[in-house]
Amino acid sequence: MANTLLKWAGLGGGGLKLSERIITDLKNGGYLVEKQSDDSSGPREPGSFGEAEEDYGPYLQSYSSHVDVSFYGMDSDVETLGDVRSIPIFENKRQHFALLEGIKGAGGIHERIKRNFDVDPDISDWIHNHFENQPDIFTPICSLDGGTGFGLFREHMKLIEKEDLLNRKGLSDPPRVIPLVITPTRDTGNDTVSWPEENIERTRKENVLSDKGAIKEINRRMGGSGGDINSTMIVDNNFAAFNSICSGAGQNGRATYNKVFDTVMPVIVDNDYKEFYTQLGDSTRKKADQSIIKSTYPMFMMLLRAPTGVQFGEEAYGYDHNDFAGHFDGNYIIPSYLDISTLTRRNELFEDGRPDDENREMAFLSFYTFLTSCAPINGNQIDNIKVYIWSKEYQDGVPSAVSEEIINFFEGAKGVNATDITVDSVSGINDPNSHTKIWTLTGVDDMNPALEEKFTWN
Repeated sequence: MANTLLKWAGLGGGGLKLSERIITDLKNGGYLVEKQSDDSSGPREPGSFGEAEEDYGPYLQSYSSHVDVSFYGMDSDVETLGDVRSIPIFENKRQHFALLEGIKGAGGIHERIKRNFDVDPDISDWIHNHFENQPDIFTPICSLDGGTGFGLFREHMKLIEKEDLLNRKGLSDPPRVIPLVITPTRDTGNDTVSWPEENIERTRKENVLSDKGAIKEINRRMGGSGGDINSTMIVDNNFAAFNSICSGAGQNGRATYNKVFDTVMPVIVDNDYKEFYTQLGDSTRKKADQSIIKSTYPMFMMLLRAPTGVQFGEEAYGYDHNDFAGHFDGNYIIPSYLDISTLTRRNELFEDGRPDDENREMAFLSFYTFLTSCAPINGNQIDNIKVYIWSKEYQDGVPSAVSEEIINFFEGAKGVNATDITVDSVSGINDPNSHTKIWTLTGVDDMNPALEEKFTWN
């Protein structure tokens, strides 16, 4: 059986930095290893686009060796590109990194990237070279408010649509496209960007939400069975930072269940962000990235097909890349994560009073995880919710009584209008510093309503 091939692309500064942190984390965790190669050619200098004879094939693979991974990066800022390219895993892979010349950053204007593609056909040729080996899954990673990241994302989608970059035509099971995209903080969203020579001026949130913005672009390409995008993992820097705050149980009372409930349920039910912005306080990009990496862990374990025996779901080898794609077809996917180190830490979440039943307590913890999701959720847009649980108490998987309690709890929550809620076990984790880990993945139909309110709420 041929190996699964994953193609990941870090596009623009935000996408490159997050990609590097995800890949480094997966490598440090032993899930990704370097693929042995006979290539003896020396490193190439960046700046010019590669020739067809260069080796653009996969250079990483899962620990189990069942999945090959190829990553490439593109940016218009030489410093950012250089920083990422200089880490050990990439230092001899310069043909996998491309600098868009002529501009030092796109300044939030994606039209600048379009101009680069229009005047330099070698850029498209370089991308095509990376797809000589057809991937099973293509995952571009980018920020939606940035000029370079979103601009490169748009140009990739055009190549998929107009030039059949993925060689999909005529295939009954064509390669899937599952982007990982990042939306900015409210403060960043209000920043103005401009290109005076072309009479362009707008805010970064308009890059995300306008009629020609990123969300409308993704909605159009994700709609219907023939869409260019199958599903989209989406994370938001404000909400990911809030997730990191909540992971510090008991700190100033902000992470208790009742406090989180009172903070986030108004967002879900009434688009009311007052308490959310009050509780968020100061947040950092570093905190947001840490939560994003931890929250997207299920996605990468499924895509990598349980690389070290860590499996989500009780089927043989757990869910894989096909299952993940099928679970959320046509959806935005909003991830979340909760790690409880000890029973004492778990009790801190319920300092206002613990549930009187252990099964119900796990339902509360699962809902807590959902509430701290890494992007805003509009309750009316929810399609499905997947809950994944690993606990030292559940050596044989999550008991059916616990699953039923969690499903009933979610179904009874006012404003959470999911049509499908499932609970699955996670196995193969060996973490002596953790007692319970919970992930939720929430599939929503449209992100525009929630993001519109997030950026405009006063």
